[in-house]
Amino acid sequence: MIVYLMIHFPFVWWWKIGFAHYSFVKRAVALDKAVFGLFIPVGVVIIPFAYPVEQWFHRTFKPLHFRFYRGDGSTETYWFVIAPVVYAFMCFVWFAYFYLVGEVFGFDGGSCFCSFMQWQWYFVLAFWETLKDVYQFF
Repeated sequence: MIVYLMIHFPFVWWWKIGFAHYSFVKRAVALDKAVFGLFIPVGVVIIPFAYPVEQWFHRTFKPLHFRFYRGDGSTETYWFVIAPVVYAFMCFVWFAYFYLVGEVFGFDGGSCFCSFMQWQWYFVLAFWETLKDVYQFF
């Protein structure tokens, strides 16, 4: 099961925390049909207890909930301030995976995680540069 974090485009101050059984990409496509604009997956973590985690995030961030459309997934949208907390949780889970696999197979999982995070950082920078270019175009 999957917990995902998506950003809405063009309204980048709205973020979505959700749960999917098999494919967060199919979930994003289904959401795009229900709302103006599109949701872009930013963070994904595969955990066996994804639904309770997602529900916990929803209860915790209830004061920051914002419903800007009616339809599929409309109750899972929040203001941008939730994104760093959810993304940090996802990074922690990925670090635990890398570390445990490294311990089992006898390699340094921590340095592998650092390489993974460096790739994530390049993705964030590229996404930011793209948003700046789109903004300057208009």
